[in-house]
Amino acid sequence: MIGSSVFDNLPSSAFYPLSYGQQALWFLYQIDPESVAYNIFTSVRISSELDIEALRRAWNKIIERHAILRTTYTSYAGTPVQRIHEKQEVDIQITDASNWSEDYLREQIFIETDRPFNLEIDSVLRINLFTQSVEEHILLLTMHHIAGDLWSFDILLNEFQNFYIGEIEKIDFQQEDSAENLSYIEFVRWQSELLSSSRGEELREYWQKQLAGELSILNLPTDKLRPPVQTYQGETHILKLDEQLIQKLRNLAIASGTSLYKITLAAFFVLLYRYSNQEDILVGSPMLGRLDRKFKGVVGYFVNPVVLRTTVSGYLTFKDFLDQISGTVKEAQKYQDYPFPLLVDKLQPQRDPSHSPLFQVSFTEQKQRWGEPLKNLSCCQDSGLQMEPYPLGHQRGASFDLDVMIMEAGEVLQVGWQYNTDLFDLETIARMAEHFLTLLEAIATNPEQRISELPLLTQTERQQLLFEWNNTTTEYPQDKCIHQLFEEQVEKTPDSVAVVFENQQLTYRELNQKANQLAHHLQTLGVRPEFLVGICVERSLEMIVGLLGILKAGGAYVPLDPHYPQERLSYMLADAGVEILLTQQNLLSSLSSHPARVICLDSDWPTTIEQHSHENLDVAVCVDNLVYVIYTSGSTGQPKGVAIEHLSLCNLTQVQRNLFNVEATSRVLQFVSLSFDPSVSEIFMAVTSGAMLILATASELMPGDDLQQILDNYSITHVTLPPSALAVLPTDEFPALGQIIVGGEACPLELVNQWSVGRRFFNAYGPTESTVCATVAQITHGSEKITIGRPINNTQVYILDSHHQPVPIGVPGELHIGGDGLARGYLNRPELTLEKFIPNPIGEGKSERLYKTGDLARYLADGNIEFLGRIDNQVKIRGFRIELGEIEAVLNAHPQIQQ
Repeated sequence: MIGSSVFDNLPSSAFYPLSYGQQALWFLYQIDPESVAYNIFTSVRISSELDIEALRRAWNKIIERHAILRTTYTSYAGTPVQRIHEKQEVDIQITDASNWSEDYLREQIFIETDRPFNLEIDSVLRINLFTQSVEEHILLLTMHHIAGDLWSFDILLNEFQNFYIGEIEKIDFQQEDSAENLSYIEFVRWQSELLSSSRGEELREYWQKQLAGELSILNLPTDKLRPPVQTYQGETHILKLDEQLIQKLRNLAIASGTSLYKITLAAFFVLLYRYSNQEDILVGSPMLGRLDRKFKGVVGYFVNPVVLRTTVSGYLTFKDFLDQISGTVKEAQKYQDYPFPLLVDKLQPQRDPSHSPLFQVSFTEQKQRWGEPLKNLSCCQDSGLQMEPYPLGHQRGASFDLDVMIMEAGEVLQVGWQYNTDLFDLETIARMAEHFLTLLEAIATNPEQRISELPLLTQTERQQLLFEWNNTTTEYPQDKCIHQLFEEQVEKTPDSVAVVFENQQLTYRELNQKANQLAHHLQTLGVRPEFLVGICVERSLEMIVGLLGILKAGGAYVPLDPHYPQERLSYMLADAGVEILLTQQNLLSSLSSHPARVICLDSDWPTTIEQHSHENLDVAVCVDNLVYVIYTSGSTGQPKGVAIEHLSLCNLTQVQRNLFNVEATSRVLQFVSLSFDPSVSEIFMAVTSGAMLILATASELMPGDDLQQILDNYSITHVTLPPSALAVLPTDEFPALGQIIVGGEACPLELVNQWSVGRRFFNAYGPTESTVCATVAQITHGSEKITIGRPINNTQVYILDSHHQPVPIGVPGELHIGGDGLARGYLNRPELTLEKFIPNPIGEGKSERLYKTGDLARYLADGNIEFLGRIDNQVKIRGFRIELGEIEAVLNAHPQIQQ
């Protein structure tokens, strides 16, 4: 705590304690003395012929006037102190820049601003003059933040202008404020007295109340992983607002009885809300720290960041939210004198060295306050300097993840985006700045719009995200069902081997004939379009015959894994209303508790099924009839059946045959359980292409040596595996394996680089509700990022926020899927279907409905989609979709579990 005792115990009257703000900066300086993150600077263009000696005398007077500019810093008995020197001559570096290009000039200026300060021996202010001609100069002031703030630059430039005129006109005058009798040390003493008073206690109580509870970390979408320790590497991107928009915003400020600062601040909160989807948002905003007007003309580190905390609701209109922000700012300004470093110490938030405490983004207002000559020099204005801001375009160093600066100079309004380059790329910040501009345009036009409905996307972005990247329309057979595509392949390659299991095989002709015999039999039992037939069999040739037989009869199949618990199988049979069940003799004992008629594909075949015709059937089944119903884990405690139509499966099959180069010479492994929807693509992309489908027992497909042997023995060319299964296989085997498709769970980059050499490697994504696959990425060796690619043919993908508004590139949102692959819905679950399959909010979209996946994703700049995780508690285990709610429901049903 700064107090009089600290003053009294210092070795001489030349040593003084530091303010709280200076103490924090001294601490950071000791950690990294070479850091330039706290170098601040300003530059102006002088369009006048200069008297260099008068210029030196003017700056000497200024430095003599402000003790903080003659100060060095050290430690005494473990306490940081500042030492004020009696005399210090100004050192102005004058550089001839007459032959320099503008770009080279800026480069040299940045070299100067990037030189670190040695606070223990150096001057804290550097002055550079770059002379371009007799009447054109750039004046650069660079200062360490410990000695001043941006307001201090305004003071210095205003004094320089007036003192310089005084030197030219030979006028000796005194500045018309009290700064000559005050120094920054008086502020340090004033701060100490304030904090030890009742007012100091009032300030502390206010901020502790304002920042009570859990303080959320603002999770802006970044381009790079956050380093474990916060860095201060930065650049600045400048965006200039056009005059028309500025005038609209000024008019809104007048109409709302507020200021341009509060309007732009409120818009910034909206931007952060829309980018992060967080409602409790904390933003730092530096206050001038000069509420006591006697310090108005004193150079020094007065600025004090305050934490503006507010709750953003998308249902508020911007006008109402502006009122809310105005109140927040008004209160913060009232209590701004409590030092931020002391606040952090009192609150003791959980510290994480990867980011700054309390807030990670800042919003700053900068106004040009220099340029007005003193009244007693008004007669000499003809001798004044013609000075105007010389914006540099960017500034190195970044104290926070992001600091947005509203820079106002006369009628010019610019927005500076100072960002941490270890987190963000320039392209991302430039897009963010454009979104801010789009927001401001919408706000200025109609402040009565809801926050959630204010547009972020430019028209170009909207066209690209919603239409260009979803322009996937491609021709495919839309008048044929999947079994008819199989029949066409039978005509082409009747004698080719269609399916192999152990030492058994069937040609395409044999498979078709057996499926026809079963279909004729099923028709006699009443199977027709929309009729659900259960199939619960072990992996075998009968499994494929059974599937095709059901479809040829016009029905839709419901796969039932014989290894599922009996209770789950009974529920699925009952929920689907299965009246006919295809199974095998050895499975009957586990399928006893159901009313369905049972057909054993093994024992009933020679006595009943084989008696039927092996000719193709003519069934009035359409592409909009059901082809299968697959049950997935359910969040409410019961599995739910996803109903898929023929058209969706035909589109998928056509896409995958072309994308994965499935040909008559291909050998496709059927790896997953029939109850897991990737089995659909494995089976049907093979049997509609003339390829050979390889079946194996569950034990033979166990990842490791068993699976390796199957891949080797059958010279598998195409395999679809979860990454966890692929990871336990040797990469230097399988010369025939040319196409690898992974899906169902996140794929590590290391795995891709191991398996993509000499092969085509695909990362596929899609929930059961979108017919197995909605997007695919082909990933090559050496890729830097794993994506799920782009939507497949005749599929649309939209990434939307919680209010169903499209999010910009790089911003996370919920992935929504539309198009021909969309499921009909959930069997016997109309309410859940309405909840998950929503009307397409993109009015011009090709798909009338969208499926809400519950998956978080974001668009990358190249149009590929990055998968980020789940919104809910759904997890994937070895590629299998698991709803934790279902597990919870089962546990709660146990008589010995209360909660």
